[in-house]
Amino acid sequence: MKGFPKREFVHEGAEGAAICKKCNAVHMNKRWFYDDKKYKELAADKRVFKTICLGCQMVDQKHVDGLLTMHSSKIKENKNQVLNLIMNEAEKEIQKNPTSRIVAIEHKGEDMIIYTTTQFLAMTLGHAVKAAYKGKLVIQKLQREKFVRVKWEG
Repeated sequence: MKGFPKREFVHEGAEGAAICKKCNAVHMNKRWFYDDKKYKELAADKRVFKTICLGCQMVDQKHVDGLLTMHSSKIKENKNQVLNLIMNEAEKEIQKNPTSRIVAIEHKGEDMIIYTTTQFLAMTLGHAVKAAYKGKLVIQKLQREKFVRVKWEG
């Protein structure tokens, strides 16, 4: 798709490192990760390349590779509890992979729709909701596409 950020990241900074100006992620050894100590160390070095990481770019451009649709009266009744579960799971995932982000969350009656930057995050959130609230989980991956639809009904 034209206009979306590339998955690779190339830069010329000190020690081959870069930092994200928005979320404080660190790029070293061809990967993005979070490390507060390393970020502070690199941020103090004026030679280090400062940029916007791939995860932040994907959110800014509303790049969606996963869609989780949840339908249940439990969603409306336990909205805050469900949101806490979703946000906690998303935070765990972003620590493992800074490109895994929630792009948007929509509420429509008994439905909650979550748009994610990665397939894996949408599936992880779906499994977490199923584990917490039981119900039925359906995962639809599109062949030859980097997109997944996850549906949960409780």
